[in-house]
Amino acid sequence: MNIQKLNNLMDYTIIQMDNFYALFKNEDPDKSTYENWNARDILGHVAWWTRFAGIQLESIKNNKIYNKIDDIEEINKNIYSAFKNISIHDIHNTFKESIYLLKNSIGLFNEEELLRKDYPTGFSFELWRYMDLFIFAHHIVHFLFYYLKNEYYDNFLNIINEAGNDILEYSNNNINIFLFKGYCNETVIRNRKILELNEAMNINGIIMKIKNAIITEAVTEAITEKMPAGLFK
Repeated sequence: MNIQKLNNLMDYTIIQMDNFYALFKNEDPDKSTYENWNARDILGHVAWWTRFAGIQLESIKNNKIYNKIDDIEEINKNIYSAFKNISIHDIHNTFKESIYLLKNSIGLFNEEELLRKDYPTGFSFELWRYMDLFIFAHHIVHFLFYYLKNEYYDNFLNIINEAGNDILEYSNNNINIFLFKGYCNETVIRNRKILELNEAMNINGIIMKIKNAIITEAVTEAITEKMPAGLFK
């Protein structure tokens, strides 16, 4: 990973963010709960975290104290509440401002620093992976899940085909990133949509890997339920 690749991923995210906004800008803003976000909630969520990462990186580079996150769930609930009464148009603009702030912060670091794991980001992985998370992977996976949930399968597949391998690079080739754990309370619904997608179109590659991961997960859970407690840890 290098600075140019990170900038390319950021440009891709901006394009996908604009597409997402254009597709859902007229969505009913009142159809939303914390357990079931709408498009406005997702844009508000990723805008806040993008800005946070930009400020955090700038503070780290300049050896300044910044506010650390102790309870992510509480923060996410506060973000949801903060953006709930803001129009998706204004949030879209906020997202653009936030991602350019992050771009400037990323520019403060050199190529060698991208490989370091000792920066106080709150994560144990390389700095480049932290940057990737907040300029690309986190956002794109949110968009993917929303497309999947609402059966915008063409949009889902386009991103998988264009950027699936880049997402896997962030996840260290862990296909489970596409199981959307933490994004969906109803794994049965998630599984059904993925399997329907696979059956509706002649798909292989990453989609087939996702299907196999779902099957593996389901089998493991079924076996675990039948095994004595403590066997699987």
